[in-house]
Amino acid sequence: MTDHAHHICIVEDDTAVREALTRLLRVRGHTVFPFESAEAFDDRRPPAPCGCLLSLIHISEPTRQL
Repeated sequence: MTDHAHHICIVEDDTAVREALTRLLRVRGHTVFPFESAEAFDDRRPPAPCGCLLSLIHISEPTRQL
C-alpha cells in the first residue's frame, strides 16, 4: 500500500520556484505533482491523493477591518 502522506502537490506559477521545490522534495523521497496554476491542478489532478498541498496565495490588495 502506498503512503499518500509522501505525495505532495505544488501549485506555483513561478517556474524556477516550482522546479526547485520539486527537485528538493523528490530528493527527500517524496512523490511530487507540480502544477503551474490552480486551473492546471483542477484539470490534471494527480492519480493519488496528496498528503500535502503547497500553493502560492496571492492577495492583490490587503484589506483592513476596523
